[in-house]
Amino acid sequence: MNLFKTPLASVGVICLWALVAVAPPAAAADKQLFAFKFSTNQPLVYAVTIKSRTVADNNIAGKTSLVKNSSELRYKMRLTGWRKNADGTMTVLYKPFEVEQDLDVFGTSHVVTQIRGLKIRSLQNGIVVIDTEKNVGMAQVKSIKTGIYPAMLSGYFDFEPTGRAKKYEGDLPFIDHWTDTLKQDIGFFHIVFPDHPVAVREEWTQNTTMISSGGATLADPLTTTNTFARDLDLMSNGIPVAVFGMTSANHLQNLSGYFEQMGQKSSLNISQFDHNAFGTFHFDPKQGVLLDAKTTDTGAISMEMLVQGNTATSHVDIQVDAQMTLLTEPPAK
Repeated sequence: MNLFKTPLASVGVICLWALVAVAPPAAAADKQLFAFKFSTNQPLVYAVTIKSRTVADNNIAGKTSLVKNSSELRYKMRLTGWRKNADGTMTVLYKPFEVEQDLDVFGTSHVVTQIRGLKIRSLQNGIVVIDTEKNVGMAQVKSIKTGIYPAMLSGYFDFEPTGRAKKYEGDLPFIDHWTDTLKQDIGFFHIVFPDHPVAVREEWTQNTTMISSGGATLADPLTTTNTFARDLDLMSNGIPVAVFGMTSANHLQNLSGYFEQMGQKSSLNISQFDHNAFGTFHFDPKQGVLLDAKTTDTGAISMEMLVQGNTATSHVDIQVDAQMTLLTEPPAK
């Protein structure tokens, strides 16, 4: 889980929230193998929305500050099967489009930024400081573009049937971005199936490990455990839809590490790290396609560090809501 990361209506969207018929409970022996499948002639198009809210209460050398940061990233992505590989993986072409982001940072000043592709407009305390269409603030826009560029890059993934991305191909920034992202997440689709059949009510776990994030490096890896469970199937037009739930609760104390800034390392102690998450996934087992996913992660972090020789404390509350919705009908098999 990466702490530092409304279904869209469209013709052909399978509206799972309107499902009312529930299949009868499956017998304990009624197990099913779940696997992702991709078609070379009919791409899957998803809409993705990621909303994050962060509140940081800081105290540096006796001076307090409160920083509130919210972000909403929206984009669509097209996944097209490219080739089947001898190791059982499928190479899939990933192409994002219609990338948009809204940022709102309230601290010593109030900065509101709108990103529409490569068009960027930013206001500080109501005054325009960046407007790429009018060539305003072009020197300051570079850092913003550096942050959004990775979300616009296309490339290739080698997917295992479980949904795990095994290999990345493309430009170096694409590979770097996804290597870093998926180190701290539960697969590209936020769910990875076991390689064996799963019965209704059966659970399995997936661990994620974080060594560094946000400029902080931990002395020991931070591992969080996420529990998945298969729920009762839903029925949509007589077709079964598999339902999976995810929960995670991790409470850790006294994690040590360091924070590097301007070539200097400062000691860091995380006295409290509380993480909770839950999510719901709907999957078409016949077509091997994720229909939608919705997850919520919350975190509370308390830390102490040295900043330019001064003792600093910070308490950070984070919430990340992510949603992925299929906009195209799954290819017929």
